[in-house]
Amino acid sequence: MDFSTAAYNNNSPDSGGRYSSGMAVASLITGLLSILMCCTGFLSIIFGALGIIFAALSRGRDRRFLGTAVAGLITGLCGLVLGISLTAFSFVFMNRVMEDPSMREQLDPMFEQTYGMSFEELMEQFGYTFDD
Repeated sequence: MDFSTAAYNNNSPDSGGRYSSGMAVASLITGLLSILMCCTGFLSIIFGALGIIFAALSRGRDRRFLGTAVAGLITGLCGLVLGISLTAFSFVFMNRVMEDPSMREQLDPMFEQTYGMSFEELMEQFGYTFDD
């Protein structure tokens, strides 16, 4: 009997060319993390890109994706799109708030209740002044 480790190893040459099931799992995990972190913007973009890269690297010699890699690719793409969309929306919204005094006035009650100061006072602490 041959008790070599190749018979028990998924990465053996006899396993049909599936050399990277670990990469497929990593793709799925990072893809799911990208969706879960979509509200953070930049982390979602990073995890989504990693999910796509790991899915591409998981293809074996037969150049086919495992089911886990396909799921990782889809979740990575969804997380990447969500992260880019929410980041772009945040920049557009903040640009509008910074330029429109009526928008800042609408935010003032919320900021006063939460932080004890108006939006303009909070931004002045960060060194930003408004030109109204």
